Amino acid sequence: MLEFSRALLVSSMPKYVLWKLRGRPGPIDLEFKAGGHVRMDATSQGPAYEVFVEHAYDSPRRIDPLAVHRIVDLGANVGMSVLFWLQAYPRARIEAFEPHPAHIARLRVNVGLNAADARIIIHPTAAGVRSARMEL
Repeated sequence: MLEFSRALLVSSMPKYVLWKLRGRPGPIDLEFKAGGHVRMDATSQGPAYEVFVEHAYDSPRRIDPLAVHRIVDLGANVGMSVLFWLQAYPRARIEAFEPHPAHIARLRVNVGLNAADARIIIHPTAAGVRSARMEL
């Protein structure tokens, strides 16, 4: 809990601690130091931890943030990676692919909370090498 709260803005820390102590009842709106306003629930805490605490999407080499103009996110989930890309690469437009209806709904909420609709195209589908129907 402590590691995660350190990644938050000071104003979000008490809300997060109370949310955890109450057993994570429902969604919570948080803001991260790295940037990004998210609506998180118990199921999206894992991806948030990977992105904002473990820094799983940080590049192993220096990339000029202004030189990145397009990012394709295959499997955007609820948008934690998208929020990272928005902050890390301020000129980039993002194409986010996500097939799960519940994740798409939360992804749209998170994009809206960050007023990023103009920079993101959400494709409500999976990405693959052939056309197919699958059940989630």
